[in-house]
Amino acid sequence: MINGKWIELITKEETINITNTLSNCIFLDAKTEFPNSENENINVKGADGVLPSTTTFAPFNLVVRIGFDGQDEIDVNLFELKLRSLFYSRYPFYVVTSDNPGIKYPVLNPEIQEDVLDFSSTVYELTFSVYEGYSESLDDTSKFSLSNGRWQFEAVARADDSIKYTHTSDYFVIYNGSSDTIDPLLRHKLQIQIKADAPEGITIRNLTTEDKFIYKKPLTPSKTLTIQGVHPLLDGNRVGIDTNWQWITLAPGYNTIKIENDSIKSVETQWSFNFIYR
Repeated sequence: MINGKWIELITKEETINITNTLSNCIFLDAKTEFPNSENENINVKGADGVLPSTTTFAPFNLVVRIGFDGQDEIDVNLFELKLRSLFYSRYPFYVVTSDNPGIKYPVLNPEIQEDVLDFSSTVYELTFSVYEGYSESLDDTSKFSLSNGRWQFEAVARADDSIKYTHTSDYFVIYNGSSDTIDPLLRHKLQIQIKADAPEGITIRNLTTEDKFIYKKPLTPSKTLTIQGVHPLLDGNRVGIDTNWQWITLAPGYNTIKIENDSIKSVETQWSFNFIYR
């Protein structure tokens, strides 16, 4: 690793530190373009302006620059051969750099341009499409720890030592350190696992966003009810017909959660999601 800076790729199989794998590779910098918003506003004949629709976000570019300083043209050719094998994949992957070490970018294969400095030195500019339209925290909240240095926060609310994502009470807060609302309908990752002794079912309310999820059938601690995005599953089987067909979203910052039903004898919930960043 030269100059203390690094770049990593996270694939389905492994994590590759590029600056350690490629000899004489220097990570220079990584810059992201601003978000690309998309609106399908409605024009109303005979009225001023438009009716605004919900904004979605298109993919944006992550531009990474790396340098190589070898001995001769043979070194450059060997470096480029290895560069191709690492950065061109059949499947999407993540890019993480020392510029934002707590953030990973889900990307497609890059476009690469080279700037030849002399016969043995070249700067490469790699332009990745961040295809999901947002970046993510390095870990999801099932691995959350303020002490491991793997987290960055964007939400206005302040992170503190009381943050946790497994609860055994019926009234608690869930911290979303994102710069945006976690909304499974927009393909944001959110998994809520519930183990409960609830003879008359269970209701989960997010008092912050006013979302309400209802499961109408009895629950026993031997079975796990999972809200996987917008899909409720009981021990892996879909049970949407037994719900109110709603789901939970999480606003940036602290979300107050209340679990309701007077018949509940015990309940444990686990909340797992990645923070997302624009």
